[in-house]
Amino acid sequence: MKNFIKMKTRLNCDLFEGYRCLTRKDKMEKWGAVFREDHFEVETASGLLCAELSQLGDLNESVEPVVWSGSIEITPINSDSSQKFIQPCKFVFYRMNCIQKTEYCTEIHLIVEPAGEVILPESVIREIGEGLLDLIRKKYNKDWIILDSDLNASILRGSF
Repeated sequence: MKNFIKMKTRLNCDLFEGYRCLTRKDKMEKWGAVFREDHFEVETASGLLCAELSQLGDLNESVEPVVWSGSIEITPINSDSSQKFIQPCKFVFYRMNCIQKTEYCTEIHLIVEPAGEVILPESVIREIGEGLLDLIRKKYNKDWIILDSDLNASILRGSF
């Protein structure tokens, strides 16, 4: 059985914008992704995530999960910069409305599946995943962390 790490965040946007923020270059650059020739990179406080998109966002706002194939790269604090640990991983994002009566609240669930031999501890992989979700959340919510008690807020209801 494969190990995986699951985490989630809530965004103040609709389901389609939640899809675009994970698949469209212009949206991804706004929350911190840096595009290179054949991949993009996301710097978090715990390490660097390098990945490729499995699909690109367009008018076909797919309900399928968004999958990034890539790796996590860390340089241990007490080592020289030439010693790096690289963990291949698959990043799978699922999107859903928070509850039935909210239009502008999207839950993003991230599952990180390490590939091959697991080099990094689960805590490091979790920190990088949470750092990634935090970057995206801050783009849409600023400092607001949407709690269960906030789901009835009129700002999240839209036209309901």
